[in-house]
Order: sequence, then structure tokens, then C-alpha cells
Amino acid sequence: MRNEQRIPTRTPESRAFAERVAVVMDLTARLNALPFPDLDGRRALLTQILGPDIPADLTILPPFHCDDGRMQP
Repeated sequence: MRNEQRIPTRTPESRAFAERVAVVMDLTARLNALPFPDLDGRRALLTQILGPDIPADLTILPPFHCDDGRMQP
């Protein structure tokens, strides 16, 4: 089981999380619509979703889905 904490509702933190989820949903939709050979386009979108520290050899096959996208340290 993951160590998760609930974010209180109706707070600046919960609004920021909801906004991030909406951004990531748009990015994943764009990622899933890209032609499979567009490696540069996929890497650019994955960097926006997961952050700049994604491994160079990362392979993700569509369809790809995630929540807020940020990789945890």
C-alpha cells in the first residue's frame, strides 16, 4: 500500500492539485494522439508530465494514463 495523505478540500492546495490534474489530462490526451514514431514529441510531452529527470531509455506505449504526473523523490 502506498503512503498517501488526503488533501483537505476547498483549500489552495486542493485547487492547485485539481488544476494540475486537468493539465496532465490534456497532456496525456495529446500524448496518446501522437503518431507512434514521433519520439521527440512524446519525450517533450512526457517531460511536461513527469518532469525533466526521465530516463533517456524510457519507453511508454500508448495508451498512457496518470493522475498528476509528477515523479516522487
